[in-house]
Amino acid sequence: MRRISWRNGLLVVAVLAALMAVALSLLSENDERIIRRALRDATQALEKDGAENPIAAARRAERVAEILVANPVIIGFGMDAHGRSRSEVRSTIFQARAAAEQLAVSLHDISVAVDPSREQAVLTGTASVRGVATHDRSGGREFIEFSTEWTKTPDGWRLAVLRSVDAIRRIQ
Repeated sequence: MRRISWRNGLLVVAVLAALMAVALSLLSENDERIIRRALRDATQALEKDGAENPIAAARRAERVAEILVANPVIIGFGMDAHGRSRSEVRSTIFQARAAAEQLAVSLHDISVAVDPSREQAVLTGTASVRGVATHDRSGGREFIEFSTEWTKTPDGWRLAVLRSVDAIRRIQ
């Protein structure tokens, strides 16, 4: 049986450590990609361009609510929701979308930090929200900095906390 020199053993350990670091990096990037995709899909479901039937509106509100934990915390955005259920938030989303004839949301400067445990993550960014009200056709655009906290559940990554950091600028 051939003995491995301590130098070769050290080299093997170093290569294994590098492979583990790359694997962890890839897993973390995968989590980041999943979170980004979930937020992008929910943002697209928020959007509206003209009248829609109530069933389609309910489905879109459900698509947004799917990314939430059972009792999300929402701070700002005109709705401080501590301990409200996902279905209550879904109803609020449905009502808010019904009040808009048009609604467009785009996300900018998105940054995701996944905790080394891969159980928690923080996503921050800026949302550009443009809308036209149904009742009087008034419209405007707002830029809002936001912060989110995500939790990994048995059902995947879910948004636990959504916080409006600040309205940067309102354009009428």
